[in-house]
Amino acid sequence: MKSRYTIGIDIGGTRTHAVLCDGDKILNSVNKTHLDNIKHGIVETIQLLLSEANTIMAVNPIEIHTVMVGTTQFVNQILQKKGLSPVFTIRLGAPATTAIKPAADWPFELKSLIGNQYAIVEGGYEFNGEEISPLDITMVESLGNQIIAEGIHCIAVSCVFSHVNPKQELMVYNILKKINPDFRIYLSHQMGDLGLLARENATILNAAISDAFDSYLQHLQGALDEANLGHAGLLLSSNNGTIERAGVIFPIQTYGSGPSNSIRGATRLLETRTKYSIVADIGGTSTDVGINVNGFPLPAGSEIKIGDEKDGFSCNFPSPLTVSCALGGGSIVLVDQDNNVTVGPVSVGSDLQIRSQCFGGNDFTVTDIAVVKNRLEIGNKTLLKGVSVSMIDQADEMIHQKLADMINTAILYTDSTEQLQLILVGGGASLFDLKKLRELLNPSICDIVIPNHAASANAIGAAIAMIHGQYSKVYQYEDTPTAKGMIRENVIADARANAIKNAIDKGADSETIKEIGITEIPLTYLPGALHNVKVEVIGMFDPENDVHLSFRVAPSKKSTYSAKTHSIVSFPTISSNIDPQKKQFVEDLALGAGVLGSGGGGDTSLASVMMSQLLNEPQWMKLNELDDHDLVVAVAAMGTPTVGIEKIFSENEFELAINQYEEKLARKITAIIPLEGAGFNALLPAVVAEVCGKKLVDGDCMGRAFPELQMNMVYIYGKNKIPYNAVVSNCKNATYVNVNDVKTLEDIARGITIEKGGTVFIACMPMTGKQAKLWCIPDTLSFCREMGTLIRTTRIDDRVAALRKLCQRTAYGPINSLGSGRIIELHRSIDGGFNLGWMVLLTKNRDRIKIEFQNENLRVINCTTNCVLAIVPDIITLLDVKGKAISSEMLKVGLEISSILTIGAPALLKTKEALAVVGPDKFHLYKS
Repeated sequence: MKSRYTIGIDIGGTRTHAVLCDGDKILNSVNKTHLDNIKHGIVETIQLLLSEANTIMAVNPIEIHTVMVGTTQFVNQILQKKGLSPVFTIRLGAPATTAIKPAADWPFELKSLIGNQYAIVEGGYEFNGEEISPLDITMVESLGNQIIAEGIHCIAVSCVFSHVNPKQELMVYNILKKINPDFRIYLSHQMGDLGLLARENATILNAAISDAFDSYLQHLQGALDEANLGHAGLLLSSNNGTIERAGVIFPIQTYGSGPSNSIRGATRLLETRTKYSIVADIGGTSTDVGINVNGFPLPAGSEIKIGDEKDGFSCNFPSPLTVSCALGGGSIVLVDQDNNVTVGPVSVGSDLQIRSQCFGGNDFTVTDIAVVKNRLEIGNKTLLKGVSVSMIDQADEMIHQKLADMINTAILYTDSTEQLQLILVGGGASLFDLKKLRELLNPSICDIVIPNHAASANAIGAAIAMIHGQYSKVYQYEDTPTAKGMIRENVIADARANAIKNAIDKGADSETIKEIGITEIPLTYLPGALHNVKVEVIGMFDPENDVHLSFRVAPSKKSTYSAKTHSIVSFPTISSNIDPQKKQFVEDLALGAGVLGSGGGGDTSLASVMMSQLLNEPQWMKLNELDDHDLVVAVAAMGTPTVGIEKIFSENEFELAINQYEEKLARKITAIIPLEGAGFNALLPAVVAEVCGKKLVDGDCMGRAFPELQMNMVYIYGKNKIPYNAVVSNCKNATYVNVNDVKTLEDIARGITIEKGGTVFIACMPMTGKQAKLWCIPDTLSFCREMGTLIRTTRIDDRVAALRKLCQRTAYGPINSLGSGRIIELHRSIDGGFNLGWMVLLTKNRDRIKIEFQNENLRVINCTTNCVLAIVPDIITLLDVKGKAISSEMLKVGLEISSILTIGAPALLKTKEALAVVGPDKFHLYKS
């Protein structure tokens, strides 16, 4: 008998929802409280689903070919810090990458639970797939035996640029499996994309929850066997609204599957034809509000934070953008001694029918409010007669305002000028007065709908999910095909073909595959038009492909591990625990430094982690505190930021450069100053000063980020007064450069950067303390830190006014916001190693704003009036919805911009001498 039916299941915190589908047709949906025994809850829910379906039409279980499950159950183990397995991490990258150790940005308690045992061994690749170092096979074999002795069986393997060349990771896998076939080994190239630390974090996390996840899958398979569905294929839904085989999917891929499924299910229930709609999934404990974009969830970005904002860590797998709140049907309403009413975050959860007052319990919940207000007919309304009317009204106002605030925030993430539909789903969809809610919502909401089967939207989303395929690689673009490069059309075709193959290999029907996204990230400062290209596709699951339906898991191995921390590599200045207060200090500094980057300067996240690991508190001295005879040297990372987030620095690079510089100058360096006080390079000098035992100066040589080395105040005002020399280092060696002019210094340094893999550390511009006080911008680091604190703590509407007051106390000019919007056009090219181009933003006021860039943003033009709104050397920065600066490499069509921020450049950047080097003419803006 040919299979024809699909069952979709969503396992929430309190209830299990299930839906039976015949193709796209929904035949029946049910839900049932699963209490503590999830397996029995699934069996009972399936039995109820089929029993009710059989009253309509006969359904033979053998006709059910696939069971698709959506769940975030196991993620609670991460948040609650329990049930995690110890992990040994092997990073392939030495002698590079040692400045940040594995799991460096994890909360200390969570890191302690997994043991934080790791080794950084020789290996890794450059951006073009060439080896940094050959894999140290002997060391890997030694580690395998050591891991056995430690009683660990879960292993995470990461490698620099493994998503470009996975060969070394696969070699480690094979070596370790020969030593112990029972090892659970996870490889980073299977987890994420560009960005070593975030990809490695995802890999470690997968390893830590792999035992629990396998146990969970065994429960699922056991439930299907008990429900006479053991023949059916078991698939799990993932973060982006697609599905994977249960034997193939990684646990972390299901992290955001709940909100994704609700969005997919809600749009399917209404068969919405509009590009955007807002979906609010209201459960028993929490509410998630997300955005539908053509039937799929709007993604949050390339990286997400696991855990809370203050104590979380980054991973680079896709996840839906959601606005969440601890508000649900089980949320408890409390009144304190001052008669202040609060709702949540505590919930009665699955005990609603025991603890809620309308069922005879002692807790007054949001469900009780709906019963009193005649919006729900459950329980016994007479049991609520003694409850204070005032308290009920206050709580009712509060829950409507909370939901409205989440929805209004989500609306900001769309660029739609059309009226939006709000779809309420989940078990708590009927808790609210829709008329009252409508009065609190943004006027762009035209309609509020609770569709049939709303409670089962997540299960429906799982049932209609599709297979996802992708392919990512660094390509060289050429105008005509060469031995090294390909024309762009051929690049996209190659990546697309590989993405399609990936989807088919995972079970997609080749006839249904369609492309859903192309991402092209330029690798600046490198020869040739190099781009990291990723193509994504989706396709319907092919039920006739039996190889994708079978899945059984072996019982999990129990670890005999006892907690301790181990490292193969010595970290003399690195702390094993990050103080939360220091971490906040650094994150605020990074937030402000990103703003001064003007779209360049490199991503600050890695430098933040590196700086947070320092044993000492970040400290700096004022420019005017320098002695006139001090020797001050400017330092920076040079090269493409895209390589820098993958091939992380080594502490050895800093010491090599500073030691050789002192030897060549025949003097001890007194203090370190940032070459550019923006982006990555505003934070890196603090690490260098700590590692090398030098003072750090609160100031910089540029006042912002610029694309070329000579675009700094020391050169502009100290021409022919300082030697044009520098030391350029990578993880292996340092090169001293001594020339007659700064442009030659720039050219040679950039050539060394390309030769040594795309990113290097540079020390240059040696000057006396007296010269530094004359030529450098003062208080840059303090300004960045205060600006970051204001961005973090101030409401978006009040942010510009607060920053304007701050600027009045600094060397910087006035600050303004030119509006918000979404990128609707983007044109870029790589020329001379620079990321050149322009974009057009459509603002909320329907203005078209054009921004030109050369690594950094250079000019803003109102397309309607052809009026220049801002121009270099003034700082032009695009902020995302969290106030973080967006680099020019990460620009893409559809990206939401919360603010186009402009800051007047310091006076030192606006003199005749300075404008000749960093002004509009230097970037040929008046000629375009």
